[in-house]
Amino acid sequence: MLIMETLVSGKPQLNRRINASIVLNLLRREGPLSRADLAKRTGIRSTSISAIVEHLLTDRLVREIGRGKSTGGRHPIMMELNPGGLYAAGIEIGEDALNGVIVDLSGKLLSAESMPLPDTSVEAVGSAGNALLDSLSKSSQISREELSAVGVAVPGIIAKNEGQVIFSRPLGWTSVPLQLLLSAQWGVEVNLLNSAMAGAMEEYFIGAGHGIRSLLYVLVNFKRSRSYHLASLGCGIVLDGRSYVGEGQLAGEINVDIEHPMSAASRRLGDKAPRSLEELFRASREHKEVYESIWNAFAAELGKVISWGMDFLSPGRVIVGTDTLELDEFVRRQTVEEIGARTVAGRVKSLPGVLGFKTPEIVFSPLRQDTLARGAIVPELQELSLTPLLRDSVLM
Repeated sequence: MLIMETLVSGKPQLNRRINASIVLNLLRREGPLSRADLAKRTGIRSTSISAIVEHLLTDRLVREIGRGKSTGGRHPIMMELNPGGLYAAGIEIGEDALNGVIVDLSGKLLSAESMPLPDTSVEAVGSAGNALLDSLSKSSQISREELSAVGVAVPGIIAKNEGQVIFSRPLGWTSVPLQLLLSAQWGVEVNLLNSAMAGAMEEYFIGAGHGIRSLLYVLVNFKRSRSYHLASLGCGIVLDGRSYVGEGQLAGEINVDIEHPMSAASRRLGDKAPRSLEELFRASREHKEVYESIWNAFAAELGKVISWGMDFLSPGRVIVGTDTLELDEFVRRQTVEEIGARTVAGRVKSLPGVLGFKTPEIVFSPLRQDTLARGAIVPELQELSLTPLLRDSVLM
């Protein structure tokens, strides 16, 4: 099967860029490969493959590693991605800390650290980010001058093309030209990404979404939120390996408020309600009959949101990324049942005699400290390694 299933028309320069991205991504996934392997797997002409490879070798994005096995003729020269071809950093902005990473072209993690935030002002973020980049540079032994770009994950609504944070409830920001401000202060190219989209990209490339072409990612934060009134909910969409934001750059932004289980418990139980998440989890295990309805109400609302996305997108997998491992215990079963009852896929599956129909798998995936920071840099690695960033299209 050819990797390049559709032809892209346009200017020769754009076609060359797209073909180069196809070659790089194939080497990333399946290398080492020879020039003949690349031509066969992609469907790109051998002469074009040779020109692309020479360009990538000159830019140090790939490297030759010796001769491979012969199939009857001369031994082919094998190539692989050159991890040291470029380096980039990813930073997640949280409510009380910045999490940062430096990775190489292959996505390998070279360093990961956190830096506390005194407050969520733009000035505090800029200053802490500067210190974090210095610390990451020191621990990875990659100088800041070697960084090609920094991807920044922000909890809020992002206008990526304009480099602006339109609105962030967790950070208390409105209409902040963050890309311009941070680029000037940090002395490097900065690109913004919604936190949920960062989670989606990390899962797609190295997490629970690996091997799936398209996925729906729902980010649920309990512990990282300072407020127990509403659950922090976000959504990221990956289509054919690319983060999808839509023409209006708002795809995945869901205007839905779901009551936090802590708030629901307080409203129902008054002074007897748990005062921390740990107390809530313990009480939910010890007094299941009291708390089951609280978790079921949350699961029903979460299932409703996921069902909308599944019906519209028909993804290969749904991933619920969360900082709260206990969600798998308390809401997974009810959420899956809710989705099965609400979605077209769930109803079709229940019809008698339906064969060969597969509903998307639903996975609850725990957030690591560096998950969103690593996801923030994935689009930068795609772009920096010549994957086309078509700013007039709906794909980032």
